[in-house]
Amino acid sequence: MHSRDFVGEPIILPDGRVWFQNVSRNKLILGLPNYSPESPEWNALLVKGQKMLPQAKLFLADIADWLEMALISIDEELNFLAKSDVLTAEVLIARIGNLSHSYQDQQSYLQNYEEAIVGIGTDPKWTGKKGKQARFVARSFAGARWGLASSSSREMIRIIKPSEKKKAFEELRIPFRGFWWLPEE
Repeated sequence: MHSRDFVGEPIILPDGRVWFQNVSRNKLILGLPNYSPESPEWNALLVKGQKMLPQAKLFLADIADWLEMALISIDEELNFLAKSDVLTAEVLIARIGNLSHSYQDQQSYLQNYEEAIVGIGTDPKWTGKKGKQARFVARSFAGARWGLASSSSREMIRIIKPSEKKKAFEELRIPFRGFWWLPEE
């Protein structure tokens, strides 16, 4: 779904206020702030059953890449995790807790969603191929902030078309190439 399907062109009032029309609900919304998954203004645009806006899905790959940078640093330890089970989940939690200080942001992000780590460690699709675990965990985890299942997160990343990203950045008013997905403190 394209944002134009549910948000009409902006209506700019003489006093400078900007309103958008939520076409699917036939109501007006006062100017939208920068995108945040917790933003009530943006959540008002979600269709029933949606966890995230279609444009936000385009950035799951960026989040996965950012997480993978940290997880590659413990790749040797992850390579020994050949099957999914509770022990794998426990090892993941422990290894993430011991990430280098240079990956403190990723570590904090991962630890905020410990239940997702357990789900990934026990995921029946766990890859036993050496050198693939860091990427699998990162792609599985990218959608945790939105409550996505690990398989949904991986699938959404798989179908992303990079050419759609720039337009989505503009539509969601996301500052280019920041770590916008981090919860605001």
